[in-house]
Amino acid sequence: MIFHGYMMMMTVDDKDRAYAIAETMIQRKLAAFAEVSSPVATFYRWNVKGEDKVLSDLEWRVILFTSRERTEVEKALLEMHSGSVPKVISVSMEPDQGFADYMARHLM
Repeated sequence: MIFHGYMMMMTVDDKDRAYAIAETMIQRKLAAFAEVSSPVATFYRWNVKGEDKVLSDLEWRVILFTSRERTEVEKALLEMHSGSVPKVISVSMEPDQGFADYMARHLM
């Protein structure tokens, strides 16, 4: 049996918020597994006082593994994000059978 799921990623500006998002998504059974990585440097364009500038920040990456409906998980993530332009990236995946079984057990 082929198991389909999603690896969903987002970044947030605060370690405590990243941990809270990961824990909440597991508690709500919207994700079977979550990872929070240490700060990553993020570079982006932003309009500052009418001028287009390249800015950078340190953010924490939250990665979730789920087989739930992508839109359901995305909605929950966006509700917990504090930024003005939150980004949620979803990647379709076919995990190995052992991880697929783990996800199935923990998302019921």
